[in-house]
Amino acid sequence: SEGLLDEEDADEVAEAFAAKDASALAAKLAELKDDTEDDSDAQLVRKRFYRTLMGFVRKMMLGDKLPRYQAFRNIEAVEDAYRQSERSMNDEAVLSFMLDRIVFPG
Repeated sequence: SEGLLDEEDADEVAEAFAAKDASALAAKLAELKDDTEDDSDAQLVRKRFYRTLMGFVRKMMLGDKLPRYQAFRNIEAVEDAYRQSERSMNDEAVLSFMLDRIVFPG
């Protein structure tokens, strides 16, 4: 289904995201892609992966812990990273750049 990652995978992604660990995020994405049969499945997995990340930045936005403009910048950072990942750029580099741009509350 066109949804998010399953709960266990999403938890692992959330942990790596909170730790701002680009290599752990990239490794998880690679692992998820390795489990797929073909390229279109891998694309779907990537889409779910980034949709899951988007869920995290939206939660931060709804949590009112960030100024609104910053919350929107976070969303933009995830959207940009997704677009870059579609151009087959190196996942770890893309995720690292994304994490550098994201502002976490507190």
